[in-house]
Amino acid sequence: MKKIFSVLMLAMLAVCTVTMVSCKDDDDDNGNEAALIGTWRYDDGDEYDEITFNKDHSFIEREGEYYNGRWYTDTDAGTWQMAGSKVILTYSDNDVWTLTFKGSFLTDNDDEDEWIYIKK
Repeated sequence: MKKIFSVLMLAMLAVCTVTMVSCKDDDDDNGNEAALIGTWRYDDGDEYDEITFNKDHSFIEREGEYYNGRWYTDTDAGTWQMAGSKVILTYSDNDVWTLTFKGSFLTDNDDEDEWIYIKK
């Protein structure tokens, strides 16, 4: 009985030590891309910026600023790509803007202030 128990424990130990390893590093990017799809918004009351990321790697950005009792808005579009935690937006006029993806929010801290985008 003791011998059977030892063999059984050894078999269980062998099964527990087996692990699965992925050779490709881009699996996380695909998961991040799926989490990125949708609309993200930065809003500070009198100014907002909203970016919608589409599955086909296109995006639409809507900006608004409240000034003198009126909202002024603008819309831009382009394509996006992901490189690790960086989201690179290329506008239709070839301007490029890079955001950092941190799971539950996007940030832009290239300027003096940090803009934090939350998914809607």
